[in-house]
Amino acid sequence: MREYGMGRFCDPMRWGLPHVPGSPQANEPRPTAIWQRDLWRYDPALLGPAQRCLIILDSFTHADGPKGARTRTSYGYDDMPIFAWAGVWRQIGRHRGFAGILVSGADPVEARAMPAIVPPDHYSTWLQAEVGMPGWNLWRDEGRTLYREATEQPWGRDRSR
Repeated sequence: MREYGMGRFCDPMRWGLPHVPGSPQANEPRPTAIWQRDLWRYDPALLGPAQRCLIILDSFTHADGPKGARTRTSYGYDDMPIFAWAGVWRQIGRHRGFAGILVSGADPVEARAMPAIVPPDHYSTWLQAEVGMPGWNLWRDEGRTLYREATEQPWGRDRSR
């Protein structure tokens, strides 16, 4: 713990889950997103209500176009300027981190994966309900329509434009 002024705080939370020492994943990169279908295999302890969180977004971005010339495409909701992505978090020692949960892409998201969006009326369900079995599914907010906003901004290392 570090001391800041009059209070004490843990190291800040970061993208990416810290690995359990000695686990099969200990030498792998820290995941920043996990497929919903893989949570049970990755670490079932992450499914407990105490390890779930909401990641607040105003939009999310995917790569669009051919490899080497991809650009950023943003998605969001016109009628919901702030929304929540289902997430999980973990603390091991002083290291705290979180990751978002992914589900299969849905129209208009052309990517194979997208964030598991939690509708506002399901926030408490995601945060508190017990998860029963591996067949349990997260949802997309299918009652709302996502907008798609393509840009010419290069994606990541794609700098050919």
